[in-house]
Amino acid sequence: MAGLTGVNACLVLLCAAGVGVSYYAFFVESNVERNDKYEALCDVNEHISCTKVFASKHAKGFGVVAKYFGESHFLNQPNSVYGIFFYAFLAILSLINNSVVSNIQLSLSFISNCLSMYLGYLLMYVIKSLCLVCVATYAINFLIFITTIWKLKKLAKKSSNKRGQKSENTKQKKAAKKNK
Repeated sequence: MAGLTGVNACLVLLCAAGVGVSYYAFFVESNVERNDKYEALCDVNEHISCTKVFASKHAKGFGVVAKYFGESHFLNQPNSVYGIFFYAFLAILSLINNSVVSNIQLSLSFISNCLSMYLGYLLMYVIKSLCLVCVATYAINFLIFITTIWKLKKLAKKSSNKRGQKSENTKQKKAAKKNK
């Protein structure tokens, strides 16, 4: 069974994959904006098309920011930009072996999975196109969530082991004082 170092490495690798996939999504979206005839590697056919998804109104600000704040609002960024910063932030959190920080990471990861379900719904029922890059981010989000739970279990076990050692040391000290 992997220790905390292995779990952290797994989280960092997943986050790096998330940054990479998000960067590719940003690359495709930028090219689609400049050239409406651009075809990405992830365009398989008319039903499996990243460019169709990235050209939709839901590709920026999660389809919500423009609706409430306007197209020109600074928060109306491509979803991939949010992804790049999100995964980079989670990678940093992954390096901290603290249960409070890991619980924050778990909460953020849970929210990202809820957002994945919302965006997955939009893909299938509103945009009606499957985006392989998007599905890859959903899988990465789920794996980060599971791995963060794994990390929290490791931290809890490590913490209980330390408490057990402290109480054993205290018992030994008391026994030594009693024998004097």
